[in-house]
Amino acid sequence: MIEGYFDPRRPETPFPRILARVLLSSAGIPVPFSRWFYVEFPIDTGASRTTLHPRDALRGAGIPEVLLRQPEMWPQSSSLRGIGGGAVYFPVPATHAFTQTDGQELTIEGRIEVAQLNAGNSQIPSLLGGDILQHFKVTMDWPSRSVTLE
Repeated sequence: MIEGYFDPRRPETPFPRILARVLLSSAGIPVPFSRWFYVEFPIDTGASRTTLHPRDALRGAGIPEVLLRQPEMWPQSSSLRGIGGGAVYFPVPATHAFTQTDGQELTIEGRIEVAQLNAGNSQIPSLLGGDILQHFKVTMDWPSRSVTLE
């Protein structure tokens, strides 16, 4: 079981969050790259894909800002739409690692959609979407303020 929490910074609309480590594959990034970094993902049951938005891409992953502004430098890009509108994303193979309550680490191979940096998304949080959530039974229990992935 993996435990999360409801973000107390927004008590009126708390986001359920899960902490994960992420490793991006250098095969999907146009610069040599390989390091683990942590992301506090809000759980987004309406998102089909897990996304890495610019704040986490810059600070956590260390992807240079110039790369996040230039889609032509990436091997692939796609346009995705969501409740906040549309944006350009760069699909990158990734490993997601979650620490279970027994201390063991559970890893899931997949991909993550890295968002192109623009004026409107610099502070949007990265999102844990259905491509990862499909591997779990997700329980969000507001009265007990608990979030679990099993």
